[in-house]
Amino acid sequence: AGEMREVLNELLAQHGSLRLVAMRSLPREELHAKAGNALMYSHGLEITVEGNYLDLMSWLRSLETMPRKLLWDGLRLESDPQAKLQLTLRVHTLSRDAEPLEIGS
Repeated sequence: AGEMREVLNELLAQHGSLRLVAMRSLPREELHAKAGNALMYSHGLEITVEGNYLDLMSWLRSLETMPRKLLWDGLRLESDPQAKLQLTLRVHTLSRDAEPLEIGS
C-alpha cells in the first residue's frame, strides 16, 4: 500500500503521452473477514490523467495486467470543448497495515 504512488507514477512514465492532472489520498477503510477475526484495510487514492482515448485505455490495460494487483473503481471519463479527455479513477490496495497513505493532493 505504501508504494502505490510510486507504482502509478512509474506506470504513467511508461505512457509518456499521458499527463498527471491530480492524485489524492482516500480515507482508509476497515474490512472485516466473515470467517475469523482477520482485519484488513483498504488504502486508496484517486488519480486523474489526461490524454487521448487510446492512450488512456492502454494505461488502464496496463493497470490490470500489473504483477502487483490494484483494485480500481469509480471510473469517470470527461471531455472538454477542445476534446481533451480526462480519466479519473479510484485505485485501492489491501493491507494489514493500518497506517494511511500519504499521497498529497
